[in-house]
Amino acid sequence: MRKTSVITALAILLSLPISAWATLGQNVQSINIDASNLNAEVRSTDRGAYQIYELTAANADGGGGYVREYLDPNNDVVFGVSWSGITYQAAELVLGAYLNQAKALAGTDQNRFDYDMGGSEDNYNGYFVLVPATPYGLNTAVVR
Repeated sequence: MRKTSVITALAILLSLPISAWATLGQNVQSINIDASNLNAEVRSTDRGAYQIYELTAANADGGGGYVREYLDPNNDVVFGVSWSGITYQAAELVLGAYLNQAKALAGTDQNRFDYDMGGSEDNYNGYFVLVPATPYGLNTAVVR
């Protein structure tokens, strides 16, 4: 994805209001809150060093796509989120408070965030990783 497209998509996403119940950087209970708010089914997969919770959205709020939340079970922290085919609003729900930090640091601090976002309002795709919360030795590329 071209850098200008990423910046444009990020600017659009960041113009949305921030949710108080975001999961990035939060614990496993926040995943259930996201699933409820997106009216999504949840399926989990244990990868040893991390767990993946896939939320499949079934209504207009979620856009019918999916969100994957990556949890470090040792620290009980969601360190990454990826999504496909959801709305901007649904992506905003799971990124929450980190949107302001991403806006301030967009393109300048790869040691804190790894991300790529883009698409249209109703078919939004991307990933966002909180690098310091990633399990030791794990490549952030697992969040895609």
